[in-house]
Amino acid sequence: MEISWVDIGLSSLRWFLGLCTGSIVGILFGLLSFYTKSANKVINMVFNFFRAIPIIGLMPVIQMGFGVSEAGKIGLIAWGVMFPVWLSVQSATTRRLPELELVLKAKQLSKRDYMMVYILPKIAGGIMLGIQVGIGIGWLCVVAAELIGTYSQGFWSGGLGYKLYLAHQNNNWFWVITSLSLFGLLGIISAALWKLFIRLIFTSNRGFNPLLWLEKG
Repeated sequence: MEISWVDIGLSSLRWFLGLCTGSIVGILFGLLSFYTKSANKVINMVFNFFRAIPIIGLMPVIQMGFGVSEAGKIGLIAWGVMFPVWLSVQSATTRRLPELELVLKAKQLSKRDYMMVYILPKIAGGIMLGIQVGIGIGWLCVVAAELIGTYSQGFWSGGLGYKLYLAHQNNNWFWVITSLSLFGLLGIISAALWKLFIRLIFTSNRGFNPLLWLEKG
């Protein structure tokens, strides 16, 4: 048994698709909680119920419902990512900054300007933080998703989690440690790339400072 670049690439692809899907769903429900106050309590109750269910406990559900398919694996990764993104967006939208609100109120902003310089930066900050947390959780979920198995032939056959499972079955400590180390390395790389992405976007002198937004347009 050996681990190839194909296994690393497949695990990374599953992680990326799950991260994107889970982030989109988490953002949508976070914004829904903010804009639809009547649905906020219901969404909180439902999400807090489902996020208490362990990922490992969902593996038999995925196997019985989807079989050994990529939809189930990617959905499992998205499931884990969705909750921290939702929680971060919801927290950002409900957090109050009284002193800044008074300054902006004194400037008598229109609803559009208030949204642009206060609400949207808070939402964007919540999204950035939620995805940053979701990156690590996504890799945890990749392991669980790929332990379901990759018995089909073709493009999707393989993955680090699957090779970890095979190494465990063969009692091969070398490949078990190697697989886990590669997951850790991928986590470091993905987190560093995300920080670089944020730095490239928000290095302008405008940043998230609403007062500068007002002064410089």
